[in-house]
Amino acid sequence: MRGTYLVAALALAFILTELALGARVSNWDFFDESIYMEASAKILEGQGCGLDGFLPLVCNYEHPPLVKVLEAISLYAFGWVVPRSTISSPTFSADIPNLSSSFLWFISFRFFQIVMGALSIPLAYVIAIKISKNARLALLAALLLALEPMYAFFARTAYLDIPMIFFALCAYAVYFGAVRLGPLSEFWIAGILVGLSVLSKETGVVFIVPLLLYHIAFRGTALRSKIKEVLAMISGSAVVFVAGLQLYDSLAMSPFTTFISHLEYMFAVSDSIACRGICSFPPSPIDWFLFFTQSYWFGGLSNNPFLLWLVLVWIPLGVLMLWRSRRNEISPESRLFVFALLLFASTFLENELIYLDRGVLDWYYLTMVPSLAFGGAYLLTREQFPRWAKIVVIALLVVGYFWAYLIGPNLLGYD
Repeated sequence: MRGTYLVAALALAFILTELALGARVSNWDFFDESIYMEASAKILEGQGCGLDGFLPLVCNYEHPPLVKVLEAISLYAFGWVVPRSTISSPTFSADIPNLSSSFLWFISFRFFQIVMGALSIPLAYVIAIKISKNARLALLAALLLALEPMYAFFARTAYLDIPMIFFALCAYAVYFGAVRLGPLSEFWIAGILVGLSVLSKETGVVFIVPLLLYHIAFRGTALRSKIKEVLAMISGSAVVFVAGLQLYDSLAMSPFTTFISHLEYMFAVSDSIACRGICSFPPSPIDWFLFFTQSYWFGGLSNNPFLLWLVLVWIPLGVLMLWRSRRNEISPESRLFVFALLLFASTFLENELIYLDRGVLDWYYLTMVPSLAFGGAYLLTREQFPRWAKIVVIALLVVGYFWAYLIGPNLLGYD
């Protein structure tokens, strides 16, 4: 019970910090935010966009629609308080009232991202405690996620990434918590939630991989049952994504007659923006672990190097401990390590394969942050890890969070 209160306090502190940082900046926006803002306003207007080859459009058809629909709902709920002066597109023609408050400008587009970012903290706690049965480890996982500066920053942007991760964490919490809803098993519900993750951003598809692999490795059911459960997760994801995309195309005046033509457009746009020149070479894994300065071409996996560098310890230590144990004697905590390892490997390889010929931006690595939190918590609760080292690491994480994120203008280079 005490851990629940502490996690709730962490989530509340996360929200208050995001609101305070948002309130201190007048009419603030970041990089691609205007793209998603315009697309959200188009939905609220009831307008679509025509196609001009494979050029990215105001309606942002190159990404799935769910987050932009949520932003449109938020816009409507907050009275559509968007200033015309901040919308740059010549095709944007909505009759928008003048901005009455810079804080309302901030919150109107970013309400769901802030809430989902905060709720990710208790979700990390639930996932960790359901797998590991260790409340201290679960609380530490929630704390490490809350202390990740890049995750916190993008939770107060109009970007697609935090909702994508949030729905994936919901899927994991449902699966490991064996949550059922009437005739729907945890497998169907988990699949549906992964589908919502993919509807938020297409790269969310990677989050089903560690779930399936973990299920195959550890679920103690017969082979036929395993196959049915795996198919339920895959089917739930596919049905929700296809139905959601088709529903959007049918109701939002998009130029696509079917979800298939919309998918073809998304793939075509992705292929058309392959990088040339300075960013035509992929970052190496060494770059990912050592390069932390803000760059339009590539960056580190995390803007908190202390959390990232723990990977270099918790992966070999966990593998060694797993090697020494027998399969039927694998502890719950070791199972959390396996899940963290599968999640890290899946998201790491996603970036390695997808972005080989593209510029790699910092927020592409957000998918890896939950695995860093789970793995870091696993390491810091091992008896083999000295107590003084645990104190030093946690102190560095706290100092790094305040120094990189809260001190303005912060070291992330975003504000």
